[in-house]
Amino acid sequence: KKDQYDHSKDIPIRIIRRSGLEKTVRIGEVIRPALELTLTEAHSLLWQSSFLTASKLLTSTHFASSLGLPSCPFPFMLCNMLSLALSVAQFTQSARVHLGCYNAVQHRPLLPGDTVRAVCTVRNARQVTCRNGQVRYTIVDSTHEIVNQDDVRVFSVDKRSMFPPLAIVDETEIPGARCNDTESKKTLPCWRDTILDHFSSPENRPSTALKSPILNPGDVVLHTDVKTFGKTETSSICNLFKVTNPHHHHVVRYTDTEILVPGPAVVAAMVSNSELDLGEVVHEHYTCHENINKVNPGDMISTVTYISSVEPVPSKEHLEMVTVRHLGVKNTDLEHLLGDEIGSEGRITSELFTGVAKKPADYEEICASQCPLLYRKIVSQATRNIIRFKPVEVE
Repeated sequence: KKDQYDHSKDIPIRIIRRSGLEKTVRIGEVIRPALELTLTEAHSLLWQSSFLTASKLLTSTHFASSLGLPSCPFPFMLCNMLSLALSVAQFTQSARVHLGCYNAVQHRPLLPGDTVRAVCTVRNARQVTCRNGQVRYTIVDSTHEIVNQDDVRVFSVDKRSMFPPLAIVDETEIPGARCNDTESKKTLPCWRDTILDHFSSPENRPSTALKSPILNPGDVVLHTDVKTFGKTETSSICNLFKVTNPHHHHVVRYTDTEILVPGPAVVAAMVSNSELDLGEVVHEHYTCHENINKVNPGDMISTVTYISSVEPVPSKEHLEMVTVRHLGVKNTDLEHLLGDEIGSEGRITSELFTGVAKKPADYEEICASQCPLLYRKIVSQATRNIIRFKPVEVE
């Protein structure tokens, strides 16, 4: 007992919890983190205090009730944040680089009072080797879902991540291996169909709907709203959504330029800057969204949007589907792109918005030669499909 308080003796130290994948990745494995979160209206208020939100569906209980909802649902990007964040500690915290997210879809509205948990399925994995055959890193494809208290899938998004070298085990080829998809097998009407059915009549268009500007394919829209992340705000977002990566929190280990804003929050900021400029959006989904350059607390995010296509919604003559490409830019006054007074920097090239999928290095090469104002400034991009009310002038 005396030795118990003898500080001259060494005391063994251990870390109880290691985070993220270690040593092995199993194709087909379904990871169910232990975290559960009951959402309240406070989550929506905190989110809207950080990200500009103007959609009637998300801000007006009266409007939400017209769709049979008891309250305003949570924003799409909050659901996206949840689906990725709740699996960080058990899955992606050990990743070196998050390469991109694809096919982000909201299947059902997420409402205050819902209790959610994450379900993560490893879809594929491959190793990238050096010329000498040594494994440099492992690329892992996964699907991240949010399931509510009724085992109903609410949201899903696919993700590609780069990990340190991992051994790969394909459980889909092992007899008897448990490699089920999400537990949720319940089927309910698609949220998109519910919205389109409700707005089948022009009379259901709210009189206070945001004005829809006329958008044409090839248009480039510069948004005047911006978003700057504060240090305390970044930490609060991480804690609220259980994001445990040290490079978001550990100010002793990492310098100010190494403390990062979470990638999904950067994408949310980029999208929220466009909130008042695209009209009343009633539904959205994302073909892809990805982070390109890092963002630190204190950085300002601006947004520029390219209109890829504008198409009618079948049998809904007062609605249209617009495909847009958002670019998020840090610490830049994008209004310099409008005029010729700044010389060669006062322009933007369509190559940034069109063509095949680009790597971060591709963006830098294009900007260096054709748009130097944006060189090393593009932090995120997203291809977004929105359904909105047509401009009154063209109905």
